[in-house]
Amino acid sequence: MRHCIIDFIDEALRQLLTRELPIKNGEVDIAFNQPKREWSACASRPTLNLFLFDIRENNKLRQSTPAFDIERGDNGMVV
Repeated sequence: MRHCIIDFIDEALRQLLTRELPIKNGEVDIAFNQPKREWSACASRPTLNLFLFDIRENNKLRQSTPAFDIERGDNGMVV
């Protein structure tokens, strides 16, 4: 199965929320699906939905030069 970056972000958010929220014994599901009627009709338990509606790059923050410099020390270590 091929994963994209959004899948990894979804899983990281799921783990963070599971660890940090005061929800015990999986009482609340965490979902990332688009909340359409078909999806909500299938939800049988309380569900926290984190559907990402839109994501765009802020071009104003883009820089033409690298944000950091890479140097190689005498021992070959990259800093």
